[in-house]
Amino acid sequence: MNNKLIVFLLNKELFEIDKYRYEFDNFDLPNIKYEIHDLQEVINKKKIFDKNLNTIQNKNLKKFNDYNEWKKYIDTLFTKYGKNNLAFKNQIIPTNLNSFLINYFIKKKN
Repeated sequence: MNNKLIVFLLNKELFEIDKYRYEFDNFDLPNIKYEIHDLQEVINKKKIFDKNLNTIQNKNLKKFNDYNEWKKYIDTLFTKYGKNNLAFKNQIIPTNLNSFLINYFIKKKN
């Protein structure tokens, strides 16, 4: 399996400035894919920002509402890509139980 996947774990929605901060355009390579996981509703139990703000849409963006839903999805990624072809860019600071569980789960899987 030649494909590699980079998963960005974010605890907020993406804004225009985030495209440049994370340089997502540089990850559009033939054998490297990337996904952006918006976990703000998992961590905070609600959306922080109003829906009318200028957030960007990205074809690789995945939003999750529940920790178990996200955990099952990560397990499928580990089965599909394998441990050696999966990398995480974790932007989540453990400030509550769910954010701690996310960090612990990623640490345990690697």
